[in-house]
Amino acid sequence: MTIYKPLYDPDGKKVAFIGIDLDMTRAMQEMRVLDTKMLSIEFIIFSLLLALMYRIITQQVIDPVRRLQEMLGYFREHREKSPAEEAPTSGDEFEVLAHDITEVQDIILQDSEQLQEYLDLIQRMALRDELTGVQNHTAYENKLSELTAVITAGTAEFAILMADMNGLKFVNDVYGHEKGDIALRAMSRALCDIFKHSPVYRIGGDEFVVVLTGRDYENRDALLGELAPYERVRNRAAAEPWTEVAMAVGCSVYDPLQDRDYQDVFNRADETMYENKRRIKKEAGEL
Repeated sequence: MTIYKPLYDPDGKKVAFIGIDLDMTRAMQEMRVLDTKMLSIEFIIFSLLLALMYRIITQQVIDPVRRLQEMLGYFREHREKSPAEEAPTSGDEFEVLAHDITEVQDIILQDSEQLQEYLDLIQRMALRDELTGVQNHTAYENKLSELTAVITAGTAEFAILMADMNGLKFVNDVYGHEKGDIALRAMSRALCDIFKHSPVYRIGGDEFVVVLTGRDYENRDALLGELAPYERVRNRAAAEPWTEVAMAVGCSVYDPLQDRDYQDVFNRADETMYENKRRIKKEAGEL
């Protein structure tokens, strides 16, 4: 950085300029270190908030639902193992009582089945992202436990796709968060339409994860080809830019020879996604 200052004679006339060159290398290095520290602090705070939310949801919703499901399962098992005996045909009070008991058992069983349906619905709602309809971070944590188990058992075969929206801040700032919500729903629909046989998770504001298994895992190259047209920057000059699907993606396949756990696969997909995001923006002249 160069700074110039004028010199004046006793009469106030400008007679010269003094120029000073300042080396900004160290200042820029300090700024980068500060930015890194701030990002680390923000990541730690965000992780703690997510952990707290997961614990609250688990304690307040998931655990009670599971306990009720266990109770209903116990009742069904007991009812199937101990069916009501055929009512006696004595024609007296005992026949009436046996008939009433049988009716009560049937009513309880019907109510328990209806309650089970309600509990299943509550559990599905607890694992769904309210805005986009895909699975939420709690469901994602549950999936990580499943993947960890199959990795430990040596039977894992999956790939991770990271997807991050391009231009959401622009839509929110210029057109409002309502239009930003429309953009998020459009992106989630695109991912679900392409990866029909794999779970899609919204793990952050505009970050999505797809766990490719089964048919989608086997056909991942073709599916990534279907996703390619959406890997772009958002057209800010469009009449309704919030309706466009614009994202950057990164995909990584689990390799038992180099991946110790799920996090290794995730990190590789995440790094690839950010590399693609920088490339897309550079090609579009946004960098």
